[in-house]
Amino acid sequence: MAPIPASPPPVTGQAPQISQARYGFAGMAIGANLSDLHSIRPKATCVRRKSEIEDCTAPDQPIGGGYLARDLTYRFVGGRLAQIRFHSSIDAFAFVVARLKHDFGEPSDIHRNDVSLDGRVFPHVAFVWRNGRSTTRMSDPNTAGQLAVEITLDAAKAKFNAGSA
Repeated sequence: MAPIPASPPPVTGQAPQISQARYGFAGMAIGANLSDLHSIRPKATCVRRKSEIEDCTAPDQPIGGGYLARDLTYRFVGGRLAQIRFHSSIDAFAFVVARLKHDFGEPSDIHRNDVSLDGRVFPHVAFVWRNGRSTTRMSDPNTAGQLAVEITLDAAKAKFNAGSA
């Protein structure tokens, strides 16, 4: 059994520069409290995965152009937000990239390759934003017809991914 991960550090109240911006989505920033989720997303439902890990799902959120962030999941470690995940249609690519660039600036890295999904090969692109505390990744396609976004507190990723339920 994997060790229980340490709690993420609390969010500071200072307004950061874009390179140090707190990453987040739909009103929730990495490092926020679980109680913040219930006030911002009152329809979110939570399930405890391990003693310190709680996954909460929230209703779909608009991205732009009529597209939605679907299966919006917030992972809390020790009561602090350590990861946000969602997916959307591959047709929402331009809207998702525009939203992430607006929120976090230009990506740190862009990787292009091919990916095999359901026995077919597709061109693939992955955008990565880093701020020294958190990493945002957008992968298109992640599954056939969908792209995925994951915003993760760097210090927590290895710990909770090793022990994910």
